[in-house]
Amino acid sequence: MEHEFILTDAALLKARDLKENTEAYHDLPLRLYIEGKGCDGFYYGVSFDAKEAGDLEFEFEGLRCIIDERAHIFCKG
Repeated sequence: MEHEFILTDAALLKARDLKENTEAYHDLPLRLYIEGKGCDGFYYGVSFDAKEAGDLEFEFEGLRCIIDERAHIFCKG
C-alpha cells in the first residue's frame, strides 16, 4: 500500500531492535495509532500488534506496519 507519512530513521532502528530482541514481537507488525487528541492536535502511538479486520498494511524499509483505516485518514501529511 502507498503511505503518505514517514517513520524516522531512529524510529525504524528502534522498532527493528525491539522486534529482533523481543520474542513476543517477532511475528507481529508495528501498529501506528492515534492515542488521543489535545489542544495541539493528535497524539500518536506505536506498538507491536496483530493485524485486525479493517487494518491497512504497508512496509517501511522491510518493516511490516499496520494502521486502522479510520486512523489513517488523520495520519496523512
